[in-house]
Amino acid sequence: MACGVTAWGWRHRGMIEREIADEARHRIRTLWRAGRSIWASSYKARYGVGPTPLMRLDRDAALRGERRNMRRCVRQAEEASALLAGHVGCRGHQARYASHLARFRRADQLEQHQRLADETLVVDTETGEAVPLAKVKRQPRQRRAELHVVTRGMIDYEIAHSRWPYFITLTLPATWHPSPKFGRAKWNGSLPMAGQRELCRRWALARARAKKAGIDFVGARFVEPHSDGCVHWHLIQFIRDDEVQRVTDILTAVFGDLGPAVRIERARSAEGAVKYCMAYAAKTAACADGQIGQHITSDDLTGVDAWRSTWGIRGWQLFGLKGRLGVWRECRRKLPDDAPAELRSLARHARAGQFREFHEEAERTGARIWATDQEREYPDPDPARQQRAAAQGQRATLIVHRRRTVGIWLERRGICIATRRRKWALMRSAAASAAALAASGITVTADSGGERVRTGEIPPAQAPPDGAERVPGAL
Repeated sequence: MACGVTAWGWRHRGMIEREIADEARHRIRTLWRAGRSIWASSYKARYGVGPTPLMRLDRDAALRGERRNMRRCVRQAEEASALLAGHVGCRGHQARYASHLARFRRADQLEQHQRLADETLVVDTETGEAVPLAKVKRQPRQRRAELHVVTRGMIDYEIAHSRWPYFITLTLPATWHPSPKFGRAKWNGSLPMAGQRELCRRWALARARAKKAGIDFVGARFVEPHSDGCVHWHLIQFIRDDEVQRVTDILTAVFGDLGPAVRIERARSAEGAVKYCMAYAAKTAACADGQIGQHITSDDLTGVDAWRSTWGIRGWQLFGLKGRLGVWRECRRKLPDDAPAELRSLARHARAGQFREFHEEAERTGARIWATDQEREYPDPDPARQQRAAAQGQRATLIVHRRRTVGIWLERRGICIATRRRKWALMRSAAASAAALAASGITVTADSGGERVRTGEIPPAQAPPDGAERVPGAL
């Protein structure tokens, strides 16, 4: 299965990072070059998911996919073993949220990320301007500040439109808890990711029923683990007074068979709703830099972060905003000199942290993200697939889809403005490249080029959406 522990993961749950890297290189050197059909079938059998078309074409992408999925299966198998052994829970001998091994692996992963950021430069391919990656990447305090500003503005906007915030808690029954705090264990062996998928499935059903009833779900969702790793949700949702009973009936009908799983409580004030969001954001959104809260410790933060990383669960999400958060971030970038007045107004509100005014202005102008969908067709490199296609008089091809953001589309004006006009490349610094080459023992000639990590490209100039025109000089 795609999100559970595979049989290969169970057998190799003791692998370390160096063994994972060696095994991935060996598979690419043997199977990937020998026969891609054999490699693809073994890839799906190992990891529960099939390779992407890009991995069938690019050796580096295939190697990254091997390492990523191999690491995921090994870590989830190790954590499932810890759950089975009763090492995760709230009792004295147990670790809260995640096992000690999961915390150690997560700390090592964060250390590697920081080391890579310190050794990498962001380079403009046209002007040669170079900026350290560690200087431009988002920090926890920045994530916390953005979430605070957005939730504050969202709450003010919804209250001004007669929608009051309500707190909703969705939990799973006792059979999903490996080591409950009270009572005897009734665990059926379900892992945290299975619980997350079950809540997502039921939440999608609830939103569909609400949509048919003419109710829009708007709010924020925070995913938090119990002390034994079982997942549960905390939501803040904005509901009109005449819709409270219908929303309650829908949630009870969808989640009611899980037991006492639904709890709905009206917020006393807007400030209380903001504090509610930030309290859970500090614990689940990996943005707890600074003041954390009197009931949250650093051990809770590391445990929840290791839990999210191990099971691949998203900590928080805003829903019902119609993509406003993406437009908000895009408007905070440097705009072209010929940007229209509507876009300059949006940018002024975004840079001033006025999300409510930004949301109202975006509603008036119909601001949306302008993205291009690139679809490229490549000949299939697998000889076996080529032979089968040739026998049927066809040509074996692989189609790679890429969606890239270009700028902002003002739907009411019918114009598009490009905000991403520069090409950037991530490259290792000279000192880091020299140290890596010295450690590897490889001799370098004068003609050898620098070591490139990967290259980021902006999409080529394409036609704007139907009914829109491109601003002169924007691209």
